[in-house]
Amino acid sequence: MRLGKAAVGLSLLVSACAGTGPVGDVKPGDEPELTTVEAGLRMKMDEAERSFAASALIIKDPELQDYLDGIVCRLAEKICPDIRLYIVKIPYFNASMAPNGVMQVWTGLLLRAENEAQLATVLAHELAHYKKRHSIKMWNSTRNTTDFLAFFSIATGGIGYGFVGLAAGLGAAGSIQAYSRDLENEADEIGQDYLYDAGYDPVEAGQLWEKIKGEADAGDRESTAIFFASHPPAEDRIENLKSRAEAYPARPLQAQQRADEKFRKLVDARWQGWVEDLIDTGSYEETLFVIDNLEKREFSPAALDFYRGDVYRRRSNEGDLDKAKEAYLTAAKSPEAPAKTYKNLGLVAKRQKEDGKAIEYFEIYLARYPEASDRFLVESYIKQLRQP
Repeated sequence: MRLGKAAVGLSLLVSACAGTGPVGDVKPGDEPELTTVEAGLRMKMDEAERSFAASALIIKDPELQDYLDGIVCRLAEKICPDIRLYIVKIPYFNASMAPNGVMQVWTGLLLRAENEAQLATVLAHELAHYKKRHSIKMWNSTRNTTDFLAFFSIATGGIGYGFVGLAAGLGAAGSIQAYSRDLENEADEIGQDYLYDAGYDPVEAGQLWEKIKGEADAGDRESTAIFFASHPPAEDRIENLKSRAEAYPARPLQAQQRADEKFRKLVDARWQGWVEDLIDTGSYEETLFVIDNLEKREFSPAALDFYRGDVYRRRSNEGDLDKAKEAYLTAAKSPEAPAKTYKNLGLVAKRQKEDGKAIEYFEIYLARYPEASDRFLVESYIKQLRQP
């Protein structure tokens, strides 16, 4: 394999690094010596961050940003000033920490977490990786440097690697893609301690992992979610978190209830866009699993029926168009149905060769939304369907 310039530069840098640097916990304001591997890794992550920070994937949402920053500081107050958190518009379940203090939170995590404690579970887990310098330990324990150099070539120069290329590169490079079982267990346990110390219910850690395992099992492929690949939601891991949760002293959780109200309000205002992004990935089985969980959490039934219809319409397995029509018609009974419900009903009828129905649905859509941005397109459908 031929390595890119970034990897060659890192190769020279690593060759010059005689020491590994500090091996203890990260302290507030830590700056590794320039002759250490940690300094080299941070340098490459700083380089990646400069491109990453300017990416169109980064969400500029001050309200959500302040909220997430607040959770990080609640979990790890002392190192909070050293963490730079980015909200990333990618619909898979993921969060990550790079060794230079960059934290990514993907919108897919925000969509799937049922409450603030579950969200904090993942952030605490990543903070534990960072505080314990797990990425440095993984580097130092690896002998096949060529594999790592090839990986960093993607991480620092792989902007063209498709939908998740840049974000996945930075996040995966920060965690060296997959930690050992021992380091994962350590991050689970320390993260759960952070969770409890911050006033959250530690039971939520096991419950979150159990749900994520359910989504991974529901998929019709090994998994499309990067977090699943590097953090396998194994049965023994779930059982360990459940067992540890029982050992913490019980206490009132009124503060968590108030936090959950704020979490739900923030998600309510944003979740539909996140579901649309998830549907766009083509991960249809996983999307249906997520929609079913959103239904259990009492999100808008009309919107959920609409999105089920979108999944079936776009998946197009045998019988899916009938399922899509049924879901859209159910959504249309509610005044809360998304604007495109009748348009998409028209698209289904058009594909089923029900021209009269398609025209009827398209006309209802245009009558209800005369200023629709796609009006010209829908009118062209109607004109086409009326031609003999």
